[in-house]
Amino acid sequence: MADHFGSGTSRRRLLRSAVLGTIGAGAVIASGRLGGESGQAAASGDGEVHAFEGSLVDRGKGLLLVKLSDVAGARSVVVTPSTDFWKGGRSTIGELAIGDDVLVRVSGPQQTADHVWANLVRLRGLSSGAIAGGFRLAVRHGSRFGNEIDVFTDGAALRDFFTDRPTGRPPSLPAGSSIDVVGELTPSGIRATMLSFALPGAVPPRRIAPPSQKVVSATGLCTFFTMGPASFYNCPTGAGRCVTCSTARDDQTAYPALDSFCDCCDFNCCNCSKNCRNQVYTSCGHIITVVDWCNSRQRIFDIVDCGPCQRPDRPAGCGDCAPRVCNNACSDCGGGTPTGTIVDLTRPTFTVWYDPALQMCFTCQTQISVTC
Repeated sequence: MADHFGSGTSRRRLLRSAVLGTIGAGAVIASGRLGGESGQAAASGDGEVHAFEGSLVDRGKGLLLVKLSDVAGARSVVVTPSTDFWKGGRSTIGELAIGDDVLVRVSGPQQTADHVWANLVRLRGLSSGAIAGGFRLAVRHGSRFGNEIDVFTDGAALRDFFTDRPTGRPPSLPAGSSIDVVGELTPSGIRATMLSFALPGAVPPRRIAPPSQKVVSATGLCTFFTMGPASFYNCPTGAGRCVTCSTARDDQTAYPALDSFCDCCDFNCCNCSKNCRNQVYTSCGHIITVVDWCNSRQRIFDIVDCGPCQRPDRPAGCGDCAPRVCNNACSDCGGGTPTGTIVDLTRPTFTVWYDPALQMCFTCQTQISVTC
């Protein structure tokens, strides 16, 4: 297992310089998207924007006290009249409760909070039956919410599971529907604010995703460039395939190809890109560059988990990773293509760039270097 917090830092800085100084810059220039547009969060290379999550232990006028799960003590966060609050919708600091799980984005020289989300959660799974006002969601094994959770859909913005485009409300969500839900976690379940779904048997649009491009360097490294949607998910501290997820960090991602010696997509075998995007195999702790295709911003992340679930098949003897995202697109500047979600960013990592209460994905290009 990689030394994620110790001596691995020097190695990561060395590789970061190598990638940004040669391969990373060349990729952005080649894309024709150097400079220009700005995104929802004006992230910069000097780390001006950061995000983290923890438990709210106190709040007062102009100040939040947040306990981080893997750091001793609590972090004080300055809030101002311009700080946006979300708790199932637009909210105020007065509506936050002690014990709320808060996701905080800070920016500027004083690292002041520009946005705070309370109890925001995202889950993927399959519907298992109707309940009053919604449905029951069966989630992947290993979720800290248990195997099933109730989802209440009144007022949720609805999107097509495959295209990420707004869609109408179906008469019902029968058992077996593919579900991707964002909302507020409450004692009774999830109050959905964004709901992406596909009914059982729905046929996704036919698209042909471009294959990864390989560039061989003079030093014997092969760099693979892959374009597709980036999504986000919840990964509690100490969780994930690599057991290195940290809610105090905003530079982590899941990657779907960590094991070439087995043929499943589950916790014991991370071969989740096979027969779909067929991304290059790597390992826990490896670094990967993600370039936002809409504005050319790029950051370098550590691989800490396995995902997303691309496998179009379910080999015998494997755990089920449904719903599968091999045919998913993002409806932002990528125009709905190419297909297949290629990375799942942790929630704080995604939040540095976009509002997770309003956007479920963005089109990106990943760059990953391995020994040829």
